Amino acid sequence: MGGVDLDDARHERMDRVAVLFGEITAATREFLRAVAECHRHGDWAEEGFGSCADWLAWRIGITRNTASEKVRAALALESLPLISDAMARGAISFSKVRALTRVATPENEAELLAFAKAGSTASLERLVRGWKVMDRAGEQRVERLRHRMRTFSVFPNGEEMYVVRGLVTPEVAAVLMRAVEAASDALFTQSAQDGDGADPERLEPEQLRADALGLLAERALAAGFAGDGAPVSGSRAERYQVVLHVEPQTVKKHGEPGMS
Repeated sequence: MGGVDLDDARHERMDRVAVLFGEITAATREFLRAVAECHRHGDWAEEGFGSCADWLAWRIGITRNTASEKVRAALALESLPLISDAMARGAISFSKVRALTRVATPENEAELLAFAKAGSTASLERLVRGWKVMDRAGEQRVERLRHRMRTFSVFPNGEEMYVVRGLVTPEVAAVLMRAVEAASDALFTQSAQDGDGADPERLEPEQLRADALGLLAERALAAGFAGDGAPVSGSRAERYQVVLHVEPQTVKKHGEPGMS
């Protein structure tokens, strides 16, 4: 019993750290919202300062550069509802928000936010640096950055369960989800046919996908990864190809960058 109590206390301490950080992040979002409002009303000018950043640096005792970054991020968040909401919930830190707001727009914020949630701040900043110079060469550079950001880990959560976390490229995600969906359908059909008392319709989709992941692993181990002339792994081009037909006038349209 003593060991269990010690484990409970340890988890409570670690959970408290995470909860407090989330609360600090949410409070920081409120701080940035207040900064944006002061900027919008020009309150700093009434105090005799040349800019909101100058006033903020003086008012809260930070450097001019740090103040400029906070003002810039605060103003950018006003037009980025998804990123703003994620920060308000404590889901992403200010460090990630600072990086995101350098390149995020209402059109691309959902994609960038997904990277921010799954990867580290350092990985996100590398992605942002590539995103800022987006041209045809830049697209290839960003693709390489995305590839380097790939990660996969499985670790115990202290409650006799395991947490699966990862960040994969769109190509791998597409293959994985197709396989999970196929395995989920097979499990659903088999459970309904067996009539073993387990109603597949009562399973949450997340539960069914978790069972499907186990089935995929079992089938993969049973099939092996060599023999029959099949490569252990193939290039993305070998997995599948997507052919996209685009009319010339589409890429020449005013305002379109003409990129793939």
